[in-house]
Amino acid sequence: MKILEKNQSELIARTEIIAEVEHTAKPTPSEETIKENLSKELKIEKDLIIIKHIFSKFGEGKSKIIAYTYKDKETLKRVEKKSKKQRKAEKEAAKKKAAPKEEKTQETKVKEPKAKEPKKEEVKENAKETNKEQENK
Repeated sequence: MKILEKNQSELIARTEIIAEVEHTAKPTPSEETIKENLSKELKIEKDLIIIKHIFSKFGEGKSKIIAYTYKDKETLKRVEKKSKKQRKAEKEAAKKKAAPKEEKTQETKVKEPKAKEPKKEEVKENAKETNKEQENK
């Protein structure tokens, strides 16, 4: 990995890094491997690095990377928006937490026997009897 530019942004409290990675005969490296390489080279925790873009050209074997590093986690949370992937993962985690509670409540409920519904024939007979009773009165 070769760092091409390193710009310090005082207002946002982050460092903007433009780097180049060579990956001949291999596919474009994943964000995780790039984060690991950057954290080793810059001596920063992986959690404080955000990979913004990975630009690869077909057949070239090099990728240009734009990444941001932050001083602490609080600044990172304040400045960066959560990606769609992260928001989706949080929603799924919330659903998983809510789902077991619903299952438990269903298991604890005592099942009451259902009342048998009268057949159509019985309903007709009952209606005829009530009509006869009303006529007799």
